[in-house]
Amino acid sequence: GVKAEGVGRIGFVILAGEVDQYAASLPQILERLVDALRSTQADGAVVHHNVLLCFRILLLRVSPRSLASFWPVAISELMRILKLGHSPSVAPALVYPALRFLDLAILLQPEEFQVKSLL
Repeated sequence: GVKAEGVGRIGFVILAGEVDQYAASLPQILERLVDALRSTQADGAVVHHNVLLCFRILLLRVSPRSLASFWPVAISELMRILKLGHSPSVAPALVYPALRFLDLAILLQPEEFQVKSLL
């Protein structure tokens, strides 16, 4: 769908750019991603998958000091998916991308991620 493609394009542009090139635009990027997460379209699972991929791209392309506003959004979505992972309301295909994000977050941001996840 259109939202899934839009999120995919956002991720591609960030990945193709320089490190921290889009750090100043992070609030607007997060707003777009949150809007996409609120989508209730038929392609909701694809949108969520692409948002989680975009989260991983942000971890790779934005420096840790610029990610302060990112963590609350990312952690709340991660927790929502993992808490509801056994329920029929969350597609099983979403649990794997959520775990991939979690793996990368722990690998790249151990201090920031652990502190934010405890709050």
